[in-house]
Amino acid sequence: MRTQVGIIGAGPAGLLLSRLLTLQGVDSVVLEDRSRDHVEARIRAGILEQHTVDTLIEAGVGDRLRREGLEHHGIHLQYPGVRHMLDFPALCGRTVWVYGQTEVTKDLIRAQLDGGPPLLFEVSEVEPVDVDGDAPKIRFTDADGVAQALECDVIAGTDGFHGVARPVVQQAAGGRVWERTYPYAWLGVLADVAPSTDELIYAWHPDGFALHSMRSPSVSRLYLQVDPTEKIGDWSDDRIWTGLADRFALDGWTIDRLRFL
Repeated sequence: MRTQVGIIGAGPAGLLLSRLLTLQGVDSVVLEDRSRDHVEARIRAGILEQHTVDTLIEAGVGDRLRREGLEHHGIHLQYPGVRHMLDFPALCGRTVWVYGQTEVTKDLIRAQLDGGPPLLFEVSEVEPVDVDGDAPKIRFTDADGVAQALECDVIAGTDGFHGVARPVVQQAAGGRVWERTYPYAWLGVLADVAPSTDELIYAWHPDGFALHSMRSPSVSRLYLQVDPTEKIGDWSDDRIWTGLADRFALDGWTIDRLRFL
């Protein structure tokens, strides 16, 4: 097999890269080690900034986003007892959109499989080789168990922190890593309840940060800052609810009781 750009990873980054290359007449092949069903079910972030929305629309994959996405005109910043509204159009003339990364991925996959460049799911043993030479290639085993080699002009590693491309890039950089590990983790929750407010709330609280977001008019997405040593089993529904209610507390306003998905 031969292509101009071999792309490792069928997340939004790899798929959008392939789409943009196609629009410029550049060939590519996308390799993904998971199934299509798995990729389309991965829950990720849900807020798109205006330049991302513009790029997706210009790339021809923004029709469903414009139909189903929720345009938002600002955010609330909160600390105990106080909530401020930041009006994005007034401040910078732009907005943000609530449209899950999962949905972006579905749109990009659909476009890729509808006459776009090859997108190969369920490949294994993916290995970029000769990346610092004139003839890089990606070795892999396809879904039928057949060993393959994809010859490329360029390899794009878009498979994330735990992917196979990162160690190769790290090695090419002399093995040096610049990293800061923050002393907290995030507990994310999807709740079967309508959002309790019109805009997102970013809340600082002595117990930790909290975010009130949304995925649709009937589904909310919420985050709690937690100790990274804790396990999910340490957080009962009641503890999650209490943590959210405390961090979002404001005179005259309460978060709706959650029904966890």
